[in-house]
Amino acid sequence: MLEQCADLFEQMGKQRLATSLRANIEGKDPLVTPGGFKPRREVQMYQLHWSAADRKEGLAVIVAAVEQRRSTSATAQRGLGGFVQAWQEFAQYQAESPE
Repeated sequence: MLEQCADLFEQMGKQRLATSLRANIEGKDPLVTPGGFKPRREVQMYQLHWSAADRKEGLAVIVAAVEQRRSTSATAQRGLGGFVQAWQEFAQYQAESPE
């Protein structure tokens, strides 16, 4: 999902957000997974340290992408179901945490 979001950010002209997201995916270890879970790259979780402004902008871009019916090669058939909710939760959770 994060890789698809980076693709969407690029499509929407938000290269800085795309670059930041890819740096998190490629440059940091995924979060520790529960015992017994066999991690695969496509199902890892990552901790993103984005400012409140970047989180808000990321959410706005994803909302706009959904409204414009954008897709990526991996989402062309299934759409962007769940993307807005995930970004809303990310923005809300982080907003409640100290900067």
